[in-house]
Amino acid sequence: MLTDEDLRRRVTDWCRAEGIEALDATVREGTIVLSGTLPTLRHARLIERELVQQREVTSVVTSAIRIEPRRPDAQLAREVEEIHSGCGCPHVSLDVFEGVVSMSGDEPDLNALQLLEDRLSGVPGVVDIRSTVTLRSSSQGFERESQTAPAGA
Repeated sequence: MLTDEDLRRRVTDWCRAEGIEALDATVREGTIVLSGTLPTLRHARLIERELVQQREVTSVVTSAIRIEPRRPDAQLAREVEEIHSGCGCPHVSLDVFEGVVSMSGDEPDLNALQLLEDRLSGVPGVVDIRSTVTLRSSSQGFERESQTAPAGA
């Protein structure tokens, strides 16, 4: 059984392996609260995924993680559009405001949509991705918001 200290050490080891400064990790009764700075949203999602695989972990809170460096929306929008044009989701629209990428429209291919979101999460300066994209094949909304710090935090 992993102790709270073991879980904190896992966070430190993960950060070291990724070549980033250590995050602060507070652990209590299976809940890990992460705080600090990461270079991309993808890093926040990866460490969250890594930690929830531990049997002793009941939840991981990433809302206190900041994504740095911040970049101007116009610069982000250019990079986001470049990624979008190569992902094969022509019916999905993207907007950028305060580092948050909003996805809307419809898409028949869930894999293409997930690939787009994954690529967007790796763009330095993207602090969150919010999607209200409807999957055309099932006519169900696919809504998702990450738990990273809100823009301006």
